[in-house]
Amino acid sequence: MEADMVLADGSFVTVNKDQYQDLYWAIRGGGGNFGVVTSFKFQAHPLKTVYGGPTLWPVEKTPEIMAWYQSFIESAPEDLNGFFATMVIPGPPFPESLHLKKFCGVVWCYTGDASKAEEIFKPITEMNPIFQHVGEMPYPAIQTMFDGLLPPGHQWYWRGIFSMTLMEIWAPSI
Repeated sequence: MEADMVLADGSFVTVNKDQYQDLYWAIRGGGGNFGVVTSFKFQAHPLKTVYGGPTLWPVEKTPEIMAWYQSFIESAPEDLNGFFATMVIPGPPFPESLHLKKFCGVVWCYTGDASKAEEIFKPITEMNPIFQHVGEMPYPAIQTMFDGLLPPGHQWYWRGIFSMTLMEIWAPSI
């Protein structure tokens, strides 16, 4: 990966793993306000289907699930990621019994060998989510799964999470 950027002082730089390394890693996950990216190159990987979807627990279990999540994700295979969130289920596509109730949840995405998915998800299932909708699906399906819940016209997109930050905010005593 590489990016061409204009910095606040007007200078133009190309950042990659060998040049401007701190800035390279910052734009890969540090948020924004580092400069204006004018072009970028990245390595694409072929991907047709993934195994994933949401799992939900009552919001009162947030500290317990978050502690489990942090421990689990640190030792999980590189091909598995989960986005942790707390939310109120607004309505469809979720079952009516969940509408307007508070939950903590993880939206999972596993890009590895599909024949290993059930084994990979076994520890997740053992945490007894009260709702889970996980399975094999085309990659674009997981990318658009929650589009109907977000305001039209906004550029909403999540690609990662820093669980330590969440632990400090939601469960500082853990």
